[in-house]
Amino acid sequence: MKTHQKLAATAALVVVLGVAGLCLRHSRATNARTAGSSSAAPELTIPTLAFSKADAQAISRIELTRPDPDDQQRLHTIILEKGRFGWEIASPIKGEASASKVEALLENLSGISIRLVIDEGSAFYDEYNLTEPKALHVVAWKGQERLRDLYFGKTDPRGQITRVSGVRGVFAVTNWGPDGYSGFLFTRHLRSWRETSILNFAEDDATQIDIVNKNGSLSFTKTNNTWVATRARRDAQGKLANVDHEWRAFDESKVKDLLRNYRSLSADDFGEDADRATSGVDNAEESGGVIRIAVEGRSAPLTVRVGRISTRETPWAIKGNRWAVVDGGIGTLYVLSPWTADWAVSDASRFEPTYEVRGASAGATVRPRN
Repeated sequence: MKTHQKLAATAALVVVLGVAGLCLRHSRATNARTAGSSSAAPELTIPTLAFSKADAQAISRIELTRPDPDDQQRLHTIILEKGRFGWEIASPIKGEASASKVEALLENLSGISIRLVIDEGSAFYDEYNLTEPKALHVVAWKGQERLRDLYFGKTDPRGQITRVSGVRGVFAVTNWGPDGYSGFLFTRHLRSWRETSILNFAEDDATQIDIVNKNGSLSFTKTNNTWVATRARRDAQGKLANVDHEWRAFDESKVKDLLRNYRSLSADDFGEDADRATSGVDNAEESGGVIRIAVEGRSAPLTVRVGRISTRETPWAIKGNRWAVVDGGIGTLYVLSPWTADWAVSDASRFEPTYEVRGASAGATVRPRN
């Protein structure tokens, strides 16, 4: 046989053997699938993330863990718990949590859903920031049951990249539209989780206001929609004298100004447990003042105890801020702005009319003498 004929025959044999091999492998794979072979890879089950409104209302604890914004090398955890007075911050501090912000988080968490599978394994957890040191880890507890345990990592055009605890795989969660994941609801600064609202009542429902401080006591009573006032001065020993029923210089409009400041009173900042001892709120009548506001429909007056001027240095600090607490709460130490705190520490002149006098120097006021 000639050389070129031998080469052609050899090549033909190689092709035949190759085709036979492919057919054999295809036959084996087909047999394995039809026989239900255990070697076939199981299909990934896509978990359901959405849950009912009833489940959302039953959630009693939320844990939010992520790298500390000020130090990415350590983790920062905020724990929110449903307590006797509603939602509270349990860690890293103790305080009242904003109910509306917690409810917004739960509403968002209950509606999110997986839109596609990115990967069926765990090899890309680190690349997508889904590991413990990098992810936002959200755990929602329903009593002793972990209702949801999720890790949120990077965001890309496919959605919010997510990992579900106990399930292998990398998923993309929808992050647009009314049911999309809203990351800002989960990553608030600790201060932003705190409830800033202190008082909330209708101005027209106030029936009595009492102020007691080192200057004396002031009492305002609403009768037939008109405010009347009495006061008591302190003597040389600091004791309250008899009530002065002849306080003719009282200006009713000043009481209405006070109510406009206190009907939706909010905190400018918050103190810590270590600040309480020097805040003066526990002896507010001497260090600041106490305001009690009786409101229709409430069995007890709303009482704010204003203490000493705060020396706390924060981005929200204002000169003249004072410490304050509210009776009946969980003991949160607030910081009030000067223009609200000053009502508690003022003397009777704060509630008297002022008059402009022609020829007086700029800014001068004249008050009537009692």
